[in-house]
Amino acid sequence: AYEVLSHSIKTATKPIYAILPSVVNATDEIADFISKGNIAFDDEVLFGKALAKVYTTPLPQFSEAPVEKMDIDALRKIINVLPDGYLPAKTVRRLLQYLDIPFVTQYEVKNTEELLQIAPLLDYPVVQKVVGVLHKSDVGGVILHVKNKGELLSNFRQLMQLKGATAVLIQPMKQGIELFIGAKRSGNFSPVVLCGFGGIYVEIFKDISVAMCPVSEATALEMISNLQIYPLLQGIRGQQGVDIKAFAQVIKKIAALAQFIPEIVELDINPLMANKDGLMVVDARIRVER
Repeated sequence: AYEVLSHSIKTATKPIYAILPSVVNATDEIADFISKGNIAFDDEVLFGKALAKVYTTPLPQFSEAPVEKMDIDALRKIINVLPDGYLPAKTVRRLLQYLDIPFVTQYEVKNTEELLQIAPLLDYPVVQKVVGVLHKSDVGGVILHVKNKGELLSNFRQLMQLKGATAVLIQPMKQGIELFIGAKRSGNFSPVVLCGFGGIYVEIFKDISVAMCPVSEATALEMISNLQIYPLLQGIRGQQGVDIKAFAQVIKKIAALAQFIPEIVELDINPLMANKDGLMVVDARIRVER
């Protein structure tokens, strides 16, 4: 029966999608069916959700140039001198600033002497983040609302004791809505770009829009409008919204970066702090593979 169905799918003039609920009794047959390039769904509800997702997903926009004057060779030179894996924070900052994506002012210090040198330059309150640890929040590697030099020194010593710590980043506390932008590449497929509600709750609320690269400004704006927090971004109940067009521009630039630099397999900007005056990257990471 599965062979007949597979043959019908390949020869029919209209699309056929299989609903195969017997995932226990016919495991081997279904696995063989899928291995031949077919698509199978466990039930009609899952199939309906898939159709709805396809229907509401905008087609890639090829007519618009992704990013004007993107110097691909210059961008690639920045990462080609480094090994595979997550790029250093300074390199990530350099790549994004090359695309005119603004970063918060920050200082990276490796010892108390460097910390004391920059302390007079700080406008409190500030945030301190450990460098060298991948999931900072999970291990207590982010300390908010640091109010004075005494707290600054105490927190620095605490953060440098974390396993893998190489330095501490110090940034001003920024007000606004925390957003997220990401990009992923898998195998030879075109990369996808994501955007949504950011911060430490990004994986809890899962308020995310996804599109395949390339992404035009129109597509980016549609991605944003599909978010559950879109009314909040527009501004509600007397609260000011954010610069939605600037948000779309950053999405477009990240999509272009992922598309034209295939060495980039993973990119996360979280949080991207947004308010009525614009957007600013607070934290970002990029992983490369060759």
